[in-house]
Amino acid sequence: KQWYQRRVRGVRLLAEEKCYLSTELERIRTTPDTRVAELEQELEDLRSCRTELLQLRQEKQDASYVNLRASNEQNRIRDLENRVTELSELVSQYDRRQQRDQTEIERLMSRVSLLEEEGEKRAASPNVSVNVNTVINTVAAAPESPMPPTHRPSATSPTPLATADEMQQVKHKLSPGWLG
Repeated sequence: KQWYQRRVRGVRLLAEEKCYLSTELERIRTTPDTRVAELEQELEDLRSCRTELLQLRQEKQDASYVNLRASNEQNRIRDLENRVTELSELVSQYDRRQQRDQTEIERLMSRVSLLEEEGEKRAASPNVSVNVNTVINTVAAAPESPMPPTHRPSATSPTPLATADEMQQVKHKLSPGWLG
């Protein structure tokens, strides 16, 4: 009899346990699991963090690119400013040379005018006489004579006195422009 009672008690305990497990299973099926919802929320948070990080990385790259371009532009501007400075110096040197040359040209023109006036005074004066043949022979005897051999005077040519016009012609023939 004791054995039977123990068996009955064991069966009742199993029935109670079965009933408890059935209700627990039903409760679990009907009640949503909060851990799944928490994991889904955490996954969503991680996705949004990843998106923000990617945006920040892109913004950094964009800023870096902009800084690099700005640096390149600054270097280019600096190089252009240096070139402008060099060109400005060259232009100022050219201007100084041009002014110096202009001053020298004016001085030489003044000297030529003075010499022409002096030559005209000498030509007008009765005491001064110039032998044209002597001047022409001197010019013709030069190593690079501007006179062709057919126009060179002979030793027997007459020696008239030079007029102002003849002196001007000789002067023109002796000028560097006439020599080419």
